Amino acid sequence: MILLRATAKLLSELRIPPSSLAALPPDGFLGSWYANLFRIERRKCVLFTNDRTLYSFFVPSLRRVDLTRIPDVFREALVANLKAEGFEEGVLRQAEEACREHVVERTGSRSVLGSMNDLTRMLEFHLSSEGGLARVDLFGLNKGLNRTPMSAIGYRRPIDAMRLELGGLPR
Repeated sequence: MILLRATAKLLSELRIPPSSLAALPPDGFLGSWYANLFRIERRKCVLFTNDRTLYSFFVPSLRRVDLTRIPDVFREALVANLKAEGFEEGVLRQAEEACREHVVERTGSRSVLGSMNDLTRMLEFHLSSEGGLARVDLFGLNKGLNRTPMSAIGYRRPIDAMRLELGGLPR
């Protein structure tokens, strides 16, 4: 099971009323995954970030129909990014299986949200220097984000923290 913790902006876009949100759900695959909706080049984009490792991935150019199936978008992007990072097939299957069920909840950590704000600023800078969404290497961009030391996890790199969580060794 995955626990998606969505920001108020994303919850509003998903049209999920507060009363339908789960009450104190259990931890999901690797804890909680935060999701923040923002716009770049007038397109809706979502940044997903794991609360334990700060491992993040950016999903650009989402349409309304994509947002209605946000758990599927999350699962597909997570597996694709883990595969691009070189994780083994067993880990990819584990991630995909864990994402079959989901719970959507409000955000709960200001520290994770602050880290996501930093990552969003880095994204915007990289996109402007690369020539925009149309020209960016998405997997390269996500790899770059995950190789940036983050103070919230003791100045470790999110990819190293993720490899440790999943039982692999950092490269």
